[in-house]
Amino acid sequence: MNTSKEAKHDILATTCIKFLSSLVGKPMHKGLFQSKETLTQIISNIVIPNLLIRDVDEEQFEDDPAEFILSDMEESDTESRRKQSQILLRAMCRQFEEETTAICLECIQKMLSEFSSSNGEMWISKDAAVSTPLPFLST
Repeated sequence: MNTSKEAKHDILATTCIKFLSSLVGKPMHKGLFQSKETLTQIISNIVIPNLLIRDVDEEQFEDDPAEFILSDMEESDTESRRKQSQILLRAMCRQFEEETTAICLECIQKMLSEFSSSNGEMWISKDAAVSTPLPFLST
């Protein structure tokens, strides 16, 4: 549940998140994840932290904004922590839509209030809130 935010651990983090997504997405493993506490821990400790923009992401954006935007889009082939976290959240929504949505809405409200109370300094929280995919927001 914990890796550093350093880019050298990105492959490990994305592989672990991808593995967790495959487990959450299978009906046969539903019993492992159905408690609200488990879902809350996954969202709070894995999804949200990996949706947050890191310093390395900011540097990449400053170096090549177009490439950063392309890599951050859903259609991109790159495997980032952010993208894998979104995939994990979608898998959770497929199995536990109501519970996951309720937990995410609480997190989104918290992140947006952090942004509002910081006079815009916590823009990273707002970005993560906007990047959180929910079933009723999907096309």
